[in-house]
Amino acid sequence: MNTTENSDDSLNPWERRIAPRYRRELVVGMEFSSSQFCQSHSINISATGLRLVVDQALGCKRPVHLTLCLDEENVIEIDAKTVWQERLGSLGTHIVGVAFDQQDEAPQRRIRSWLKAQGYAA
Repeated sequence: MNTTENSDDSLNPWERRIAPRYRRELVVGMEFSSSQFCQSHSINISATGLRLVVDQALGCKRPVHLTLCLDEENVIEIDAKTVWQERLGSLGTHIVGVAFDQQDEAPQRRIRSWLKAQGYAA
C-alpha cells in the first residue's frame, strides 16, 4: 500500500514544482541528525530540489544536510528540508521530495551551473 505524507495536505507534491525536473540518478549522502546518516539516490533534480529514494521514513519539514555527487569533479554539500514522502511497498523504502535551503546560495549556483553544463535549462 502506498501512502503519501505532505507538508500541506491540500497540495499534490507533483503540482508544487517551482523549477523543471530533470531525470538523473545521482548518489546522495544524507545526514538528518548529528548521528544519523544514510545513502540514497536521486530520481530527478532541479535547481530547487531533488526527488530521492531512501530506505526509511524521514517525515516532512525535516532538515537534512545533503552531499550530492553530481560527477567526479562536482561534489556539493547543501542544506535542505523534506517536503513530502511516499512509502513504496512493505519494505520501508520511501520516495522523498526535498527542497534546497534558499539561504544556501553558493551550492545552488553550482547546481544551476552544472545543470546548464548538462544541457538543461536551469
